[in-house]
Amino acid sequence: MSKEKKTLAWLLVGIAVYIVVITIVGVILADNKWQFVLGTLWSGLGATVVTIHLYFSLQKSLDLDEDSAVKRERVQAMIRMVIMIVVIGSGLFFSQVFHPLGVVLGAFALKVSAYMQPLFHNYFSSGTE
Repeated sequence: MSKEKKTLAWLLVGIAVYIVVITIVGVILADNKWQFVLGTLWSGLGATVVTIHLYFSLQKSLDLDEDSAVKRERVQAMIRMVIMIVVIGSGLFFSQVFHPLGVVLGAFALKVSAYMQPLFHNYFSSGTE
C-alpha cells in the first residue's frame, strides 16, 4: 500500500476513533442521547467525505503544473469548505434531529485525526518500514 493510501486509511481510522469517543462521552453526559449520537455521526460523515475528497483532489493536482495545481486546489478547497458548511448548517438547522453540540464536536474529527497521525505512525509503524 502506498504511503498516501496508508495516510488516508489512518486519517479515516482517526476520525472513527474520535467520533466513537465523543459519542460515548455524549451519551453519558447529554440529555438527548440519540440526538447527540446522530449529530456526531452526521458531522463525522461530513469529515469523512472531506477527507476522501482531499485525498483524490491532491492525487489529481500532483499531476499538474504548479500554476494549474494551485488554481485547482483553490477550487477544491472551496468545495470542501462548502461541504462542511452544509453539514454543520443542516445539523444546526435540524436541531430537533441532531444535537448542535454533537454536530459541532463531530466537525472537528478531521482536525483531531490529523493531530493523532504521529501517534498512530509511532505506535503502529515502528519497525515496519
